[in-house]
Amino acid sequence: MVVFKRIRPLTELSSFFKESYDAIFIGAAIDDRTRAILNEIKIRSENTPVYQVSIDIESYDFYINGAKKSLRSLLTLFGDFKWLKDESKILIESTSLDFSEILYVLQGIKARNVNLSVYFSYLEPKDYKNRNSHLKEKEEFLLSDSRRKFLGLPGFSTNHLEGSSPYLLALLGFEGQRLGQVLEEDDKAIFKNMVALVGLPAFKPGWENRSLHRHIEHFSHGTKIHPYPSTNPYQLTKILDSFFSAYKQIVITSMGTKPAAIACAVFLINNVSQNTRHKNVGAIYDFPKKSKERSIGVGEMYIYESVVSSE
Repeated sequence: MVVFKRIRPLTELSSFFKESYDAIFIGAAIDDRTRAILNEIKIRSENTPVYQVSIDIESYDFYINGAKKSLRSLLTLFGDFKWLKDESKILIESTSLDFSEILYVLQGIKARNVNLSVYFSYLEPKDYKNRNSHLKEKEEFLLSDSRRKFLGLPGFSTNHLEGSSPYLLALLGFEGQRLGQVLEEDDKAIFKNMVALVGLPAFKPGWENRSLHRHIEHFSHGTKIHPYPSTNPYQLTKILDSFFSAYKQIVITSMGTKPAAIACAVFLINNVSQNTRHKNVGAIYDFPKKSKERSIGVGEMYIYESVVSSE
């Protein structure tokens, strides 16, 4: 079980390192905020193992510090980490990691069946780059250079329940074409019901309107719109819990904020193992290649503290 314990807003990069970590997981530096936090990690992690991770979904490979491992052997890989034991403290640097990378790192940690602390670091951007127009109604945020088809995440996919249509829970960001792709690929074959979750409150006042404007063309008459807190993964897990209590089957696609991606990963880790033939949860994802310099500056900073138990 993964449980959030505390959310701490920070004012300085050095504050992320008031704790002494046993290991740190990072992604790649692509913009101001990821360069800032990864440089700070480089300065402060002289005696700490740092693992850069990425996923190649076409070959189902998981890369850790350049070494290729099969996703199917991921749990065995984490079993080789001698530092991963009771009372360990792990930092997952979520700003630089993708949703799928956060999910699989957390799965590897959870599979060890130990009691430890996991901290998620996150830096908001000052803004995202607008690739289209200075007119608010025509803003276009292309935050990904390329995407693949939406796939069921290995280990987190679902089987269709006979006589029941799953609810698609789409956590929305600024890229409306991603939701359009989900719906076009599905053509209402499976996802006849959709809940569109919009970040509110957003990182900045008015950003929720950006998200709505980019997606509203994809909403059908039956689309349910529901707010989620952009910077509070604890509260979002409670929202996801409520939907899973209400519906027999939900399928999550995480396209929103990084704190929302953290919440989705925690929710999936906690619930997928409980799936049955009568009630289940899963996730689909398009594994986008993030654009370089997709955001500008460094905004608010947070650390999300959680505990992972062997339950």
